[in-house]
Amino acid sequence: MSEQDKFVRQYLNALAGDYRAQQNVAFSFSLTDGYGGPVVTNLVHVCAWAKVISASGCPYMTVNDQSSMVIKCSDLRPRDQQSETARAIAIQTQIKNAHVKRVAVPEIEYSPESGKDETEVDQE
Repeated sequence: MSEQDKFVRQYLNALAGDYRAQQNVAFSFSLTDGYGGPVVTNLVHVCAWAKVISASGCPYMTVNDQSSMVIKCSDLRPRDQQSETARAIAIQTQIKNAHVKRVAVPEIEYSPESGKDETEVDQE
C-alpha cells in the first residue's frame, strides 16, 4: 500500500474523529515536500487540524497538542489565518455531521524477538 493510500485511510479516520489519525494527518501536511510525504506541505491545513485537535476535548489530548497548535499557527499570514479558521470550521462540521466510519489502516508487522526495531521492520 502506498503512502498516499495510507494517508487517505488516515484522513477518513481523522474525519471519523480518531485523535491519533488527526495527529497523523496534521503531521503529514507538515512534512517538507523534499521528504517524500504523501501530500504537499500545507501549513494552513496543519494549523486547521491542530485547532480541530485542540478543540476536540479528546481525553488523550495533552498540553503538547495545545502548544503545537500555538506554534503551528503563529507563523501564518493574516490572509492564511482566515483560510485556516474557515478550514478548521469546515473540518469540525464534517466530523460532527458526516458520520464517517473508520477504515482499517495497515499495521506494521513487528515482533520484538526479530532483533529489529519498529522502523527497521517495515523496510524489508
